[in-house]
Amino acid sequence: MDMLVKNKEIDRAIQFKEKVESQGRNLDILSYGLLMEYYANRDQLEPALSLLKETISIHKYPPGERSLSKIRIICRQRDIEKEVGLVAMIGEDPVKWFKHGEKNLKREYSKKGNRFVNEGRNIFTRI
Repeated sequence: MDMLVKNKEIDRAIQFKEKVESQGRNLDILSYGLLMEYYANRDQLEPALSLLKETISIHKYPPGERSLSKIRIICRQRDIEKEVGLVAMIGEDPVKWFKHGEKNLKREYSKKGNRFVNEGRNIFTRI
């Protein structure tokens, strides 16, 4: 599956998925994640979401965040996170706290935040 998706042979990858399912087996989570990532990277949200729902129904949990990050971004840009029920399906964004801190919280490396740190360093160099 990885080879087919990386070589952009998505039709053959879907045929392979159908062949595996016709034999009574299921794809693993990584394969579903590769297919979702392929569709999400091309801004095709509908097939990516249908694969996500299929993955959750089969495996009971979603694939890794790498496969889901672009889906999150597309839903956020189109402002359809609540309509789709994205948080209920895959949970909160794990890097949301980082983005919040990066945007709103004071960093030590700013001139204002760094003024007392430099004074402490200067005291140690004078000794």
